[in-house]
Amino acid sequence: MKKKRSLCVLFATLISVAYLIYAFSYFMKDADTTAGGIATMLVLPHLFVCGLGILMGLIGYLTGGTGLILASAILYCVSAGLFIMYAVFLVPSIVLAFIGYVKQKKLNAI
Repeated sequence: MKKKRSLCVLFATLISVAYLIYAFSYFMKDADTTAGGIATMLVLPHLFVCGLGILMGLIGYLTGGTGLILASAILYCVSAGLFIMYAVFLVPSIVLAFIGYVKQKKLNAI
């Protein structure tokens, strides 16, 4: 029997992937200059934690594990806290991940 999955988790992961590609390309374009290198090194923890959140969200979506989905939502929150200036881009992913966690928990209970 096919396991039901919450689409909110998939959308949160896809939005985060699009944001990570944008942020990575934006900050890496001037990484060869001194100021660009410093800016890149300051943003790298934010991008790394966001990437971990994407990985957890994808695995949580594919397996239907609510713990991984919750971990993904928390990692998005941590990533937003690491780089406050770009936190607004992660808000949709955070909201959708938490909604997806609740929906997936209800789907697993059925």
